[in-house]
Amino acid sequence: MNLVMEDVSTVSKEPVSEAQAPQKRLRSQADADILATWRAELDDCHQKMEEFHRYETADIFRLLASFSARASYIRGQVMRSEKRALTAFRTQELDPFISTLDYQFKVWSRYQTTLQIEWEMNNNGRI
Repeated sequence: MNLVMEDVSTVSKEPVSEAQAPQKRLRSQADADILATWRAELDDCHQKMEEFHRYETADIFRLLASFSARASYIRGQVMRSEKRALTAFRTQELDPFISTLDYQFKVWSRYQTTLQIEWEMNNNGRI
């Protein structure tokens, strides 16, 4: 799904002069580039999540915290915009990604708790 950003806040019924047209195209291209960068970041995060089984649990929590912080920052930037393409990005990609982070945190928290219980059982409660 490839969305092209359009600057809806500056759309008017008046004709666009030849001098304004390139500037509008540059703004739209810059918006599209930012959106592509954010999508690439989310893809990288998903790839790292697929490799979580190879990490220590503490490292997983650090990664989840950093992913969550970055996603929250991106969401804040998107919420300030009235552009339809950004709203679609938020609802179709960013919000589900944040839900996935929450789910991953729950899964790995339970895994860590299970490891702790097993360790305590093997050591008869001794530290």
